[in-house]
Amino acid sequence: MASTKNQLIHFIIKQLRSFRFRIGILGILTLYNAFFWTYSPYILKTIIDSLTDYNINMGSIWTVLAQPLFLFIFTWLLVIISYRIEDVIDRHIMPTIRKNIITSMFAYGIQHTHKFFQNDFSGSIANRIMDMQNGSIAIISHTKAFIFNLLLFVIGFIFLYNVHPYIWAIMLTWSVIFISIGIYYSPKILVQSRQFSQQKTKLIGHIVDAIGNVSTIRMFARNSLENQLLESETVITKQMDQDVRLNILKMRIWWEITIIVTISGFMLTLVDLYSQGLVTVGDFAFVTNTYIGMIHNIWHLMNNYVQFSEEVGKCNQALTIMQPIGMYNKKDAYPLEKVKGHISFNQVHFNYEENTKMFENKQLTITEHQKVGLVGFSGSGKTSFINLITRLYDIQAGQIKIDEHDISDVTMTSLREHITIIPQEPILFHRTLMENIQYGKPDASIEEIIEASKKAHCHEFISKLPEGYDTMVGERGVKISGGQRQRIAIARAFLKQAPILILDEATSALDSVTETYIQDSLEHLMADKTTLVIAHRLSTLRKMDRILVFDNGAIVEDGTHTQLLRNKKSYARMWAMQSGGFITEDDTL
Repeated sequence: MASTKNQLIHFIIKQLRSFRFRIGILGILTLYNAFFWTYSPYILKTIIDSLTDYNINMGSIWTVLAQPLFLFIFTWLLVIISYRIEDVIDRHIMPTIRKNIITSMFAYGIQHTHKFFQNDFSGSIANRIMDMQNGSIAIISHTKAFIFNLLLFVIGFIFLYNVHPYIWAIMLTWSVIFISIGIYYSPKILVQSRQFSQQKTKLIGHIVDAIGNVSTIRMFARNSLENQLLESETVITKQMDQDVRLNILKMRIWWEITIIVTISGFMLTLVDLYSQGLVTVGDFAFVTNTYIGMIHNIWHLMNNYVQFSEEVGKCNQALTIMQPIGMYNKKDAYPLEKVKGHISFNQVHFNYEENTKMFENKQLTITEHQKVGLVGFSGSGKTSFINLITRLYDIQAGQIKIDEHDISDVTMTSLREHITIIPQEPILFHRTLMENIQYGKPDASIEEIIEASKKAHCHEFISKLPEGYDTMVGERGVKISGGQRQRIAIARAFLKQAPILILDEATSALDSVTETYIQDSLEHLMADKTTLVIAHRLSTLRKMDRILVFDNGAIVEDGTHTQLLRNKKSYARMWAMQSGGFITEDDTL
């Protein structure tokens, strides 16, 4: 916990570091404002005492009151000016901090490992980023308010002691009791608030997950099931919320009991002191006003502490995004340049988890511009093979090289700049078609985008849309068909023109007519590129230079389509299953 608190403090200080000068000005203004709200009633006391002094000649009253009246009005003018200066400074600082927190957390978060995003809801991650920016601003505001109220309280104590030690002693006793109650309940509230924040994040993630899979819910007619699951999560969330509020309620009830008792003691003591001539009417008014103000201040002081604790709980939960990334560029990592596309695995060992087996002593070479098919049943290692080349995971031992460069020695960004992947189920951004295609080359011209679209056979359907390339595709591209999404992904690849191309069932979502067009486009796209093609439909691999057959992380066969059929092993059996159980002479040609 201590390290998490230190991490949070370090994070917030880092956000404030560039505003040191302005924060210094705010500190001076806060000190003045705290002094004003205690000194102003003291000036009023002086005025009241002057007015109730029967020895003052009414003709000279303006002479007597001139100085305190001027001070009273002047201090009010200064405090108004100081508040407006605070507003001007806050206007610049707070929105900038919000922006910096969101951008820095997002930039850090997207560097996390593939496993991080597999283990968490996207909505939950987004919620934590927003919690962090809201929570950080709240912590800064509560800290400022805490300091202000603390200064008010300390200055008020000094003034009360100057009136009479009895008044000061009563206030001191009440303060100790009041603060002790807050200290007793705050740790419980902090723990419950952190748990409540975690549950809210989980709830939001559940909602986002359900909405993202609304089609599945409808197709399986599981509305009632999802409602029940959500109801169970909201019941837990509600109970946690009520538990936090119950402890806050108990704390406030005890606070109010001490206030009533202290007010009674204060008033009785003031009347007794006045009857003995030990305090003036002005003192009576000043002490009453100051005491009520100090009750208000210490209430807000402790309330800010409780709210501060709640926000700390939220931010500590949000800071899980800032945990160590797990995969880093080496300190001396260099950018990968002028890639030809030669890929080699040298004694590679890789497992997803301990005590599991995936690749052991993997040894393989793929020459530049070679077209290689990857086949095997689900879970055999095809996708893992691709994930290691793109460095979504790090290997435990061995080397993976592109050309003569160990991919662990180059920057991950430059590595991925030289690889294009067309996945089986491409997911588009909720942006325009133009922006989605341009993602392959952010500085591409409109002419280049249209040319790539034509090659991918998506220009035709885009041109028929009312808004053409400016059409918004909806979340994850839901407004267009699966085949159209696939063609958009292929258009992106045409724009990127990376030397290594990976196709993961790239034509699986296309109808037979479109597939014919796309196959021609893909052949053009694969020209002069090292190409890896994952395919379950083996007929799409007949023209590959070689085919690798995976089984439990091992490559059990390696050869051309014809060679593998003649071997009559795993590949031949899979081909026979897909071709109706027979291998004809034409198949081996």
